[in-house]
Amino acid sequence: LCLPESLAPTRLQLSCPHSNWIDVFPFPQMRDNLIRWENYFSHAEFLTDLLGNLISCMTAPPPRTSRGSRLLRARAGRNAALDRRGFILWGEPFHKDSWEVTPGFLRKWSWAVEGCGELIESTNRWRTARGETPLRM
Repeated sequence: LCLPESLAPTRLQLSCPHSNWIDVFPFPQMRDNLIRWENYFSHAEFLTDLLGNLISCMTAPPPRTSRGSRLLRARAGRNAALDRRGFILWGEPFHKDSWEVTPGFLRKWSWAVEGCGELIESTNRWRTARGETPLRM
C-alpha cells in the first residue's frame, strides 16, 4: 500500500494503539495530539464538531413557519455562523493545503491543532482569498 507522504504514520501512531479515525488527518502533529489525549475527550463530540453542521443539515428540513419567523431565523443563522465549528475540505484530503479550520473549532479544540502551523497557514490562505481576517493560534 502506497500512502501519500502527508499520511505516513508517526512514531507515536506506530507504537501506540489508537482509534482508526485519527489516521485520516494529513497533519502529523494533529494525529499525535489526538493520540496523546485520546482518553480525555469525547470522540463523538469532537467528530460532530469536526463535521460542523453537515450532520444537522442532512437530518431534516426546517419547519414551515410564518414569514416573520423566517426573518428572525435568518438573522439568528448569521450570528450562529460566527460560532460554527468544523473543518472545510476544499480539495483532496491528503493535500494539507486543502484544509481549513473554522474559528469556532479552533476556539474549542485548540489543543488538538497545537503545533499544526501548516493547517493555520492553509486556513489563512482560504480566508484571505475570501477577504476574511487571518486566524491566529
